[in-house]
Amino acid sequence: MGRHSELVRWYRGDPSQRAVIPGKKQIVVLGKGSTSSPFVPAASALVTTGSNSGVLSTPTTAALNSAMASPWEIRILMAAANWVCGAVNDYVSGQIGSSGFTGAAWYIYRGATTRQIALGLVNAGGGAGPSAGANTPAGWAAGSLHWVRVTWNGSTNISWYWSDDGSTWTLLQSNTVSGGALNTPTQPVRVGGGDGNVYQGMASSFRRFEFRTPIAGAIICGFDATQTRVGALTCPGLAGETWTVNGTASFQ
Repeated sequence: MGRHSELVRWYRGDPSQRAVIPGKKQIVVLGKGSTSSPFVPAASALVTTGSNSGVLSTPTTAALNSAMASPWEIRILMAAANWVCGAVNDYVSGQIGSSGFTGAAWYIYRGATTRQIALGLVNAGGGAGPSAGANTPAGWAAGSLHWVRVTWNGSTNISWYWSDDGSTWTLLQSNTVSGGALNTPTQPVRVGGGDGNVYQGMASSFRRFEFRTPIAGAIICGFDATQTRVGALTCPGLAGETWTVNGTASFQ
């Protein structure tokens, strides 16, 4: 006798309960009680635990390197586990290395036991540059989702803003600083921590990150967590780059 195909009907997702009908093409139907699914849901955020190594990273690019000589800004949609920093400074994002300012250009960090978030810059040649911050609003509850934004005018000003819709921005603080030419970075861009090795990471969830140049200009580096899947090890970038999960960070 020749081979024949089968129609296999699954009941309640239990493969032990099936009916075989000879002479029919094989079709598999998941029952109402099945918990199986061929689809992995889209992620809603990158989640970091505060470990030094738990970060999302992407290599620096020619566009980022060129931007260091121009005005630029960073926008981050995030939900800090606690908007008051813990006992030590933690790092939100940056292009900074474990050996200090070698290959570094900028870093965003929070001040220990405060609501302050700050941008630090690295001068050409690897020396410490200006740093300036602002306090996030006192009404922000732990785990609440908000946009934070920092602008660098390319010479003498660092300003911080916040928003709940990503369109209407409220100034937190404008800081006049003694600026200068910034270092050309070789370090990757990291979100969720500083260098992925030494500096304390931040416990938070991150939905979106944007690096723009000039201020209010085009996105030249960034990611949106909803553009990848839960448990994914990479995420497509907003400017064609690829972001990679490191350590205990995860898309959830």
